[in-house]
Amino acid sequence: MSQQTTQIVDLKYDPESYKGSAPDTVPACTDLLPWIEAAKVEKEKEEERKRKEKEAEQKKKEDEKKGGFTSFMGKAAAAATSVASSVGEGYDKVAKDLRDKIAEQQEGRWRSNVGINENLMYEYTCSIVSGGEKFSGYLYVSVASLTFYSLAGGARLKFTIPLKAVKSIQFASALPVKDGKCPYIQHVTNLKVKTDAFLIYTTDNRVHQFFAFGAAHDLVSSFYEHAYNVIDHSWRAAK
Repeated sequence: MSQQTTQIVDLKYDPESYKGSAPDTVPACTDLLPWIEAAKVEKEKEEERKRKEKEAEQKKKEDEKKGGFTSFMGKAAAAATSVASSVGEGYDKVAKDLRDKIAEQQEGRWRSNVGINENLMYEYTCSIVSGGEKFSGYLYVSVASLTFYSLAGGARLKFTIPLKAVKSIQFASALPVKDGKCPYIQHVTNLKVKTDAFLIYTTDNRVHQFFAFGAAHDLVSSFYEHAYNVIDHSWRAAK
């Protein structure tokens, strides 16, 4: 018996439009990119471990000169410091290996789902609004574009926004609606208000709505702040 193949239907992306000028963009993100921040923290930890090891070794030598019980305690303290340092190094190596594995998996999906020859910055799970309906999938942030990809029930939705075409990024909140379907994305201008969505205005007078940010490797945490950091840095670098 021949095996039937699923027919994939490509859907047309239908974002909302806006008239007039796009609003002034939100303030630039001043935080370091997440992986640069992680590398900085790792370097600081390594420097702190080396400092403690040096101090413990120096104390050990001083105590050995005194001899007796003091010498024994100095050696014990140095040994404990060495063990703690080894444990810390092991933990940091595991964390780095995990980040490398996540990056490799993201890169694989990026090449498979999108196939654009650009350097990938990060992959997120998220939802968008098209034609008044909610679509969930992946958002790929590269050095030159934002690409959304969704495939469910044989229906595929894929679109790319060149970063050079982005006029403005705005904070927003995804508000639940009575029928439980696609949320209403409310533009938020007060920077004190907590938000969980973005409105991205482009030069073709379209406004793109993104919300519910997560990651394939972490089904619990919100990656909204992480996404703002990476998208904002990538956009400003591409301008």
